[in-house]
Amino acid sequence: MNIRTIVSAKDDILREDIIGGKAYNLAKLSRNQIPVPEWFCVNTYFFKKCLESRQAMIETILKDIDYQSAESLENAFHDIKDIILSIEFQEKDLADFNDRFRDLNASFFAVRSSAVGEDAGDHSFAGILDTYLYIPAEDVLEHVKACWASAFNPRILTYLRLKEENPLSTRVAVVVQKMVDSRVAGVMFTANPTGSLNEAVIVAGYGLGEGIVSDRVETDTYIVNKTTGKQTSTIHLEKTWKVVRDTLSDKGTVSVRLDECDRYAPVLNSDQVKTLIVIGRDIEALYDHYQDIEWAMDESGQFHITQTRPITTIPQGPLSIFDNSNIVESYPGITMPLTFSFVKSCYETIFRNVVIKMGVSRKKVFAHQSIFKNMVGYVEGRVYYVISNWYQIFYMLPFGNRFARSWEEMAGVSERKNHHTEKKKIRFLKDIPSFLKIFGKVLFYFLSLRWMMMGFKKRFNALYREFYKKNHSLLSNHELATQHNNFFSKLMYGWEITLFFDFYAVIFVSLSKWFLKKLTSEEPDRLFNALLCSEKGMESVEPVRSIVSMAEYLRAHDEIFDTLKTISISTHGEKELAVFLASGEPCPFSSQFNQHMEKYGERSLEELKLETIVFKDSPVLLLKTVLSYVPAMINASDMMKKEDEIRSSAEEKLLKVLDRKPARRMVFSFLISQARISLKYRESSRIDRARAFGIVRTIFNQIGVNFSHHDIIDDKRDIHYLTVDEVLSFIYGTSVNSSLKWIVAERKKAHERFQKRRPLNRLMFKGTVYENVIPQDIKQKMGGADQPGMIKGTACSTGTVTAEAVIVNDPKTVENIEGKILVSEMTDPGWIFLMISAAGLIVEKGSILSHTAIIGRELGIPTIVGVENATQLIKTGSVICMDGETGEVRLNGL
Repeated sequence: MNIRTIVSAKDDILREDIIGGKAYNLAKLSRNQIPVPEWFCVNTYFFKKCLESRQAMIETILKDIDYQSAESLENAFHDIKDIILSIEFQEKDLADFNDRFRDLNASFFAVRSSAVGEDAGDHSFAGILDTYLYIPAEDVLEHVKACWASAFNPRILTYLRLKEENPLSTRVAVVVQKMVDSRVAGVMFTANPTGSLNEAVIVAGYGLGEGIVSDRVETDTYIVNKTTGKQTSTIHLEKTWKVVRDTLSDKGTVSVRLDECDRYAPVLNSDQVKTLIVIGRDIEALYDHYQDIEWAMDESGQFHITQTRPITTIPQGPLSIFDNSNIVESYPGITMPLTFSFVKSCYETIFRNVVIKMGVSRKKVFAHQSIFKNMVGYVEGRVYYVISNWYQIFYMLPFGNRFARSWEEMAGVSERKNHHTEKKKIRFLKDIPSFLKIFGKVLFYFLSLRWMMMGFKKRFNALYREFYKKNHSLLSNHELATQHNNFFSKLMYGWEITLFFDFYAVIFVSLSKWFLKKLTSEEPDRLFNALLCSEKGMESVEPVRSIVSMAEYLRAHDEIFDTLKTISISTHGEKELAVFLASGEPCPFSSQFNQHMEKYGERSLEELKLETIVFKDSPVLLLKTVLSYVPAMINASDMMKKEDEIRSSAEEKLLKVLDRKPARRMVFSFLISQARISLKYRESSRIDRARAFGIVRTIFNQIGVNFSHHDIIDDKRDIHYLTVDEVLSFIYGTSVNSSLKWIVAERKKAHERFQKRRPLNRLMFKGTVYENVIPQDIKQKMGGADQPGMIKGTACSTGTVTAEAVIVNDPKTVENIEGKILVSEMTDPGWIFLMISAAGLIVEKGSILSHTAIIGRELGIPTIVGVENATQLIKTGSVICMDGETGEVRLNGL
């Protein structure tokens, strides 16, 4: 194969093994009309050809390197560089170079290394190979050789040693590119490198991009929500320096002070940020991965893309979308592992059975078991819907793709093509039979709604009564486990019918509101809510009415009120209340209180969390709630009267609108009646859901008591730090853990951390979910610390480390940093040999794209940059704790 020494984007043969990673990406961009400065590339074959006669000499030098010595690495590099710089080019090659220089027609060039694999997602030399800027044509060839030599610099040699690769196997091409005289430059990440895939990050500074990536200039940071296009965070710093062409030597670069007018001005305006986001979206569309893009903007405002590569910190794989916008109402804040594991099983069973009931074949459903097993996710103690799996359920239904697209728009999902991994184009006619089958099922269930509700209530009430006939404190662990298994199989296989109540409620509520909007100019939501008032048999309202009624009784009986108030604040309140309620004296309050406990004892705040102490577990909590209503002067009859008045007023308005419109009146009467019925059934099933969770709570609370009595766990409440499977497998002897105490202890530590975190409402992950850094609010990460004994910077590489700190001003003076946290004012890429043995990296200067950040992420070392005054506040020998996920550094090591 005849391969030209010098190639460009116009050539046919543009393989990465020939032109290297950087040039390959430039060619791809150029061919897709992305604005790239003109360039050509000296290929890898020419590199190998020129080194052939000198390979033995280089091998000898490499064998003698002491990789623990910075001096040895530096000496080896200079010896190899001298050998490579002595290479002389043939006349034919020189003529080819001169022809290409004339084609580019430029005064100055950028000369950049382009190694094979340099910009790969899983193996990156990014920022380690050399680049030379503002090189005149007559000096380009010497700098091509210097780029070759950079393949043996101490950073590369250390990096390859870490990867267990031979330096002579490296193949280096060189890109020669028309120099852009940039006014501003920077880097754009099409996904946040710290984990949030729905955010783009732009870092911008004045002058050349070299100043930004080397931390020689101050930068502004722009965080943009890719769904909305809005800037969610903008960090403007005072800027004092920029890197520009060195006009004195007429080659290379130099740092100069900024003009006063630019020091406090934003580097980019909002329109320029939007333009970059569009360019980034176009580039990302060319690849199957998120991109790290270097860009420059000239004096005319024209953007130029100088290179792109995959973001190495974001793994490959399917997109997972976690969203808590609805489920957070049932599971606010931290949810314990026992609850989550039970909820996960419920969602799997119920939704699988719903899809089967709607007519999807069992074979198809069970072929997608992983979807149903992962309907909900668990991140830092919070429960989320894994809505990327919910989409897949849409695709099982006829015309599901259309429904999914509508739902995506409603949910604000921007990464649509990536997560439709099993999307299929189904012909319209092929969908119709399935649609008719499902429509028939839905119609049948609608007509059977009352019958289904009665059957469900009858079965559930029988199970509920049967369960509480037993004294569970006398049951063994095996008997309690059997109780759980029987209850789950008898109830969960049938509970899916309650979702049809939700389904019909949504349909008829939506249709009623739509119809009201057509009938009247009055706000349909307000009028509809008024029409729902005073609905008899709405079971969800009954617990409130019951509490108000008890409060009303106490308001009229001061003596009983005073007695109960004393009981409510007593340290033995539970026992004293039990004695009061069991006293032989007839008391309407005692009777009503006991009835409430029996009917609504599981109904309380966070009732779907098994760890919640509900009224049934602690009657004093109910008593305190009742007592809190006494001063409010709320009256049950007044409440009902007011609701009646609201509904009557709404009905009068509606009658006027529907006067002499019998057809519309008939239609709306049907819609509103069905909305009321379905809502009534839905709310009734919610009460039963709380009771069902109460049964499960009772079972596991008793197992917790038994476990603590037998010293399996330290405290009965520790049961909630375990999963259902961990508890049951320990009982049955199928557990892989012989010590549950150890699991509990580790989870308690984790939950202490979770309490301090605040994950976003929507999280997006690529690949293995828990490999991704959990995205935090960017303002929290980059803001200053507001707690004593804590300083803060920009989190770059995840991990928590507590270790001894070492202040490093000169890397040559440091003998041993293994297992310690390196703290410095700044670093350069040459520090890599020191960094790899450090337990963590803390640097005063830098951003998420600086070399320190890149190396930290690449090597998996916890890293925080931009920690102001770190070298003054931290002392060598002090034990500190750093969190590479939040950017926090605790000076007391706690």
